[in-house]
Amino acid sequence: MRLSPPVTILTIVAVALASISIARWLRLNDRREESCSAALAYLQYVDARKQKPLLIHDEGWGGPTQEDISRAIRGDPDVRKHPDFEIYEHAANIQEVSPVLDCPGVLSWLRSKKIAHHDRHVIDKLLRPFQGLDGETYPWDVIGMSMPAISNDRGRSIFDSSIYGALLGGAIYRVEMAQDHDGRWFVVRTSVMAVS
Repeated sequence: MRLSPPVTILTIVAVALASISIARWLRLNDRREESCSAALAYLQYVDARKQKPLLIHDEGWGGPTQEDISRAIRGDPDVRKHPDFEIYEHAANIQEVSPVLDCPGVLSWLRSKKIAHHDRHVIDKLLRPFQGLDGETYPWDVIGMSMPAISNDRGRSIFDSSIYGALLGGAIYRVEMAQDHDGRWFVVRTSVMAVS
């Protein structure tokens, strides 16, 4: 039996799209448990140091994108040898994944602690009444975070986090975490990426 050219083309396209979907699913799920565990540990770390009630939202990854990484590899294939290449590649691959919505343990913990968590649009609406008031501060410490990227050896994590509590007062940090010998995540360092 011979397939007609349109059927053959449609079959090839369907297989290609299915392969892309499966590859994306695997990429997003490969280290999800570790990513979610690191996200929860970070939020617990922030909660223990809070000054006001927390308001949590997803923050975009401010590091290199998949396109940036592809361009870097085309320009210099040896870039893959950089010690942080694989973790930044993982961060680029999961930049659309939410540590709040895609991590059941994080969501459960936020609910149990009665910590408000919304997407960025809802957060902006909540903060709107405070805009333009000189000297006012928000009634919350507003925390944003991207999904933690995990190293190939599963021992390191990096992600971006924003923290602000006053009008035009806040910062974006690159957070690095590591696991202790019992598998618990802890903050190793935070580097300031931007301040307002």
